Amino acid sequence: MIKKIVFLLLSMIFFAGTAFSSGEVRPYVSFKGAASFVQSDFDLGYYPRYYRGGYYYNNVHYYYDDYYYRNYYDESADTVFAGSASLGMKIKNLRFECEYVYRTRAKQSYDFFPDIRQEFNSLMLNFLYDVPIGSKIYPYAGVGMGATHVKNEIKYCGSESKTCFSFAGDMGVSFELARHINLDTGLKVTYLGAAKLENTDYNMYAIDIYLGLRYTI
Repeated sequence: MIKKIVFLLLSMIFFAGTAFSSGEVRPYVSFKGAASFVQSDFDLGYYPRYYRGGYYYNNVHYYYDDYYYRNYYDESADTVFAGSASLGMKIKNLRFECEYVYRTRAKQSYDFFPDIRQEFNSLMLNFLYDVPIGSKIYPYAGVGMGATHVKNEIKYCGSESKTCFSFAGDMGVSFELARHINLDTGLKVTYLGAAKLENTDYNMYAIDIYLGLRYTI
């Protein structure tokens, strides 16, 4: 996974060098702050759920018992602050960037598992498209992929760390404040990765509502 990310980064650098030599590329730096809604779900597996049904026939009410299987989760969520820094390049309406994201410690409480405090550090490669609408205000959308280092501090059990594959979807609106400065605001949904704790699978997600400044050379 790390090798694939390094390969993509080197490909971006090579492509940037080619575009820069033709004068088409504009490097930029970006800083964002976000309210991050972080959720972690333990997959408890499929269990039968019983229910009682009934129907009328000839003015007589008949009852029957039945069941179906449902996948149960032990869920917890917390809202934390997320800060990010990006280095990228803009080629016409396309943007490519390498982004580092840090999220402050999230406190997760569960029904069937011990409480967990989580820290997330992500390194993402993002690909964004600016929709040209002939205005200083324009929408954009993009996707990203990368790796997230997760540190879990488990109540009564110590701590553990793991690096997970992550991917994201991003959409927002950019406001051109000045010739080289843009204000970016939007919504980003990230799948932070999957891991295993006490022989039980769990998945981690984040929804970020962000605001940031971007300076383009």
